[in-house]
Amino acid sequence: MVRPADMLVVDIKLVNLKFDGHRLVRRVPGEPTLVLFGLPPQHVLEEIPPPLSTVTTALAPMKAFTAGSTHLAFSVPADIDGLELSLASLLDWARLVPMTVPAGLQAPDTPGSTVFQGIPRSVIEFPTRLLITYDEPVDWVGTWSHNWWKAERRCGTRG
Repeated sequence: MVRPADMLVVDIKLVNLKFDGHRLVRRVPGEPTLVLFGLPPQHVLEEIPPPLSTVTTALAPMKAFTAGSTHLAFSVPADIDGLELSLASLLDWARLVPMTVPAGLQAPDTPGSTVFQGIPRSVIEFPTRLLITYDEPVDWVGTWSHNWWKAERRCGTRG
């Protein structure tokens, strides 16, 4: 999904959901149902140039490395029988359960993925493949307006 008005770029994948003509419903009741979001890289690592006082010739090009994509994974709770097929509904993360990396796990099941213990997880990647996630219950908080470019979403602790 690309929305130029607010520069939103997001890939949305649905696991165990199908469109029934009106909304998204579970393909197989009782099976894990996930909504997965992929966001473009969020971070850049740049080489630091030497102090100008020590430079006597033209500087060589500086190195820069981009992070990998950010992945947000959410489980659809069993008490939710379906989701509306709209961007607003899919971005309403307050009613979904964030899938974080379980404490103590050091690496994904397969190098280069964000799957831990067979389940996609929410992971933000920094350059050099440093993966971070949150480890306590969280809620998505923020303010919404009718102008999407003013909308904010951030992760905050519960309680």
